[in-house]
Amino acid sequence: MMIPSIGFEPRNFGKLGMVGVIEIGRKILEIGQIIVGVAVMWGIFFIISPLAVVDKIKNKFRKRR
Repeated sequence: MMIPSIGFEPRNFGKLGMVGVIEIGRKILEIGQIIVGVAVMWGIFFIISPLAVVDKIKNKFRKRR
């Protein structure tokens, strides 16, 4: 059973049927994994950077006193 890796023309879609749907599903999952990975990286960055900023602000207040 051949599974095409690229190109989903409408005329071929009928022939592919479930195989095409599964392949598109895999593509979406792959893209989804990349998006999730990037989102996690940004999430970590946004969690760490405010903490660093809070530490800087705390240090400023300590210096004033």
